[in-house]
Amino acid sequence: ETGKGTLGDEVNKLAALLQRIASEHHALQQAVCAAKHPHVLDAVRDVQEQTGLLFAAGFITCTPRRWLEHYPRYLKAARVRLEKAAHGAAREAAQREQIAQLRQRYENRLQQAQRKQETSTDLLEFRWLLEELRVSLFAQELKALVPVSVQRLEKKLESC
Repeated sequence: ETGKGTLGDEVNKLAALLQRIASEHHALQQAVCAAKHPHVLDAVRDVQEQTGLLFAAGFITCTPRRWLEHYPRYLKAARVRLEKAAHGAAREAAQREQIAQLRQRYENRLQQAQRKQETSTDLLEFRWLLEELRVSLFAQELKALVPVSVQRLEKKLESC
C-alpha cells in the first residue's frame, strides 16, 4: 500500500537496468566470438563460466538489487579482460588462478554452511566481492566498488 506511488518508477528503473545489462551482455558475447588468439581461450572459458554464474536461473529476483545494478560493469570488465588477455597471457592466467582458488574455498565454505543450515551475510557478500576482485584485477579502469585484493578476500573468507 505504501509503495503504490513509486511502483511505476521502480519498474521503469528495473527495465532500464535490464536493458543496460542486455546491451553489455551482447557486447561481451561479440567479444567472446571474436576472441581467436590461442592465449585468450582459457580467459574465454573463464568468462563464460562467470557469466553462467551471473545469469543463473532466476538471477533477476535472486540477486540483491545492490549487486544487480553492477552487472553492466561486471560484463564490461569481462570484455576489457578479453581485449587485454592476448597481450598479458601469463599475468591473466595467474590472476585467473587466484580467483579460482578463492572461489573454490568460498564454495566449500558455502556448502559447509548449507549443511549446517547456517546463513552468513558475510559469506553471501563474499560472492559479490569476487566479482569486484575480477574488476580490480582485469579492468582497473572501471574501479571496484570497494577496496578488494586477494589478501583481503582471503582474510574475509577466514572470518566467515
